[in-house]
Amino acid sequence: MKKTTLILIILSVVSFLAIIIFSFLPQQKEKNGKESADTAPSPSLPTYIEGNIPIENSIEEKDYNVPKELPLYTFGLEGLSQESSFSLAKKLGFQSPAQIFTDINEGEKFFWSEENRSLVITPKTGLIKLFSSEPSIPEVADKNLSATSIVDVAINELEKAGLSDFIDKESFSITPMKQSANAERMEDTSKDTAELFRVAFSPKGIKHATLTINPEESVATVGVLPDGSIYNLEIYVIKNVAEKPESSHKTKTYEEYLEKINQAKIVSFLSGYINLKDVASEDIEKITVENMKVVYLFEGFGKKEMSPVLLLEGSVKFRNGGENRALLYLPAYK
Repeated sequence: MKKTTLILIILSVVSFLAIIIFSFLPQQKEKNGKESADTAPSPSLPTYIEGNIPIENSIEEKDYNVPKELPLYTFGLEGLSQESSFSLAKKLGFQSPAQIFTDINEGEKFFWSEENRSLVITPKTGLIKLFSSEPSIPEVADKNLSATSIVDVAINELEKAGLSDFIDKESFSITPMKQSANAERMEDTSKDTAELFRVAFSPKGIKHATLTINPEESVATVGVLPDGSIYNLEIYVIKNVAEKPESSHKTKTYEEYLEKINQAKIVSFLSGYINLKDVASEDIEKITVENMKVVYLFEGFGKKEMSPVLLLEGSVKFRNGGENRALLYLPAYK
């Protein structure tokens, strides 16, 4: 009798434990499934400077304006045929025959050059690039254009070329610029001293600024001179932009941002011409992040999704006493 009672007790205990285990497993499976679903993709950010760089933060929590969740966006590139490329060139005023050459990575390119303007169209990457052949920005009369007028000029140029359907006309930024003292690059300035106004548009379907791996380049940019004429134009013909279904992912909290800030990648120095690969991490004493905003990253024609990143701007102090400013990328997702 005692043996039978002992066996019954053991069986009862085993049954009880089995009920607990099997009731827990579905919850654990559901939890693991949710975690898997919440795993956010990470952009492929280049590492130009190897090694650890001390990065400090001066942004207060009250100024950390990052939405708690952000979606992924999918997109396509407009197919540019030879016929449509030649037609676009005529709309932009080029009448001469195109020169055609092939790039090992980007494929066939069409090139035009007339007077002081040149145009390159790369069908594979969806890139259209109109630029001045002059070594410096021309001096023109300053018509004191309003912001609205500057944007209208940029949109009109895109409409003339049949490219305005690829941009969000309400999502733009205007940056007054001038050539640096040594004419090596363009730098931000005030409206009164601007030699050029860079109008950057987001692709239709995205309200955030959308940048390339080079944070100084938007996916759609028009350069407007102070007299209202066009200096340059660069646009990726991105189409069918849409939020990827069920793709919203949680972004970094302020505390997580502070924890991960040293993982940010330097992608540009803002003063002078500095090749990032010529800089060693040991050359930098520290970077202090002072500004931050959410942007979407266009990684090129090989990737059909755009994810959000934090664009950080800060002061750089070099160990030799030099100073500069830098732009950095940090993935926005957790």
